[in-house]
Amino acid sequence: MAMGSRFLSPPRDLRHLLALLALLLGLGEFADAFFISFWEGAAVFSVLFLAAMLWIRRGGIGGPILVGALCLFELQSFPTWHRHGAGDWISQIAFVVVAAAGLLVTLVVLKQSFRIRRGKARATRIAALLGVLGLVSAGAALADAGGQGTVTITQHANNVVLFSTPVTNPCNGETGTLTAVAANEVFHLTFFTAPGADEFWMTGTDEGTATITPDTPGGGSASGHFVSWFGESSNNQNDVKHSTNTFNLTGSDGTHVVMHETFHLSTSATGVTVGFDKSTMTLSCG
Repeated sequence: MAMGSRFLSPPRDLRHLLALLALLLGLGEFADAFFISFWEGAAVFSVLFLAAMLWIRRGGIGGPILVGALCLFELQSFPTWHRHGAGDWISQIAFVVVAAAGLLVTLVVLKQSFRIRRGKARATRIAALLGVLGLVSAGAALADAGGQGTVTITQHANNVVLFSTPVTNPCNGETGTLTAVAANEVFHLTFFTAPGADEFWMTGTDEGTATITPDTPGGGSASGHFVSWFGESSNNQNDVKHSTNTFNLTGSDGTHVVMHETFHLSTSATGVTVGFDKSTMTLSCG
């Protein structure tokens, strides 16, 4: 069956909420610059949060990734902040609560975005991450000259509707809707906060049930299993993106179809790009 691809954006209300949190954090850093000795660090983070807010409003996932990385850095550095009284404790706790909310909303937005990515869409929209990590590293160098660390984010989810897209039965021409529901989903991201670091790894795996519901009542339906995986690794020398998708479906009319896609895109330090997107289908009409 021929599958159409559809790329969706996370709900606008979540993006608006994330932009608002980025604005609050940016204003908080701006105000803090007038009361701390190392005002330059607060000024840099204020600019980064406000830039992330504007980036979110423009669309894509670069803005949410920048907000999430900045919030994560704020949470990690919270124990080292200087305090001289109850006022400092109250303001800093309020700030870190907003940062925690920003990180949580970022993860939800990224999950919803990556959940519906397929093939080349994953490669093109994740590419913004390199520039984001560079910005975060620059801010970290100012705010904490000796700060280094590895940040790892892992998320699990169950019974997630990944997509629902129109398909056509190649045996009889009937149309229907293919829906994939991930019984198990794992998303993993690792990057570095050390100054100058621009290396990260990212993987995602989904497996679950796939069903085809006919558009015409009484038409042929189908059900089966699918597995989807994508990964990206990048440093200052190379970048590699790849993904695989396999669907195995059996129709109510005896039709059996197995579809497999393999995508790869690599870029060397000299800018040489090698890529391919291969799809195969094994079909047995009932």
